[in-house]
Amino acid sequence: MQNLQLNDFINSRLHVTIDKDRHIVGTLVALDSQVNLLLNDVVEFSVIRPSTESDSDKHEAQQYTRKLGLVSIPRSSINVLRIVDEDLEALIKRRTYLMQSAV
Repeated sequence: MQNLQLNDFINSRLHVTIDKDRHIVGTLVALDSQVNLLLNDVVEFSVIRPSTESDSDKHEAQQYTRKLGLVSIPRSSINVLRIVDEDLEALIKRRTYLMQSAV
């Protein structure tokens, strides 16, 4: 992947999986040496499942979406981290162009 580092993804849209029922999408603003993330324009997607088997007969899982704005995500909460595909393609093209210009 063109030797990209996490710092190269600043201003890119990231998809962060917190657990199987909670996902966050936002723009990477900053990160620290422990890889705690600061994301902006965050949207959270979550699923609330019935708490007991008897409840599951009556109710299906509910999907929720909410806008959160600026969010700090500790590394310990991150299960999966991936860049939104369109941003990855643009980032690789930009880096390739810059590397060719430097030669």
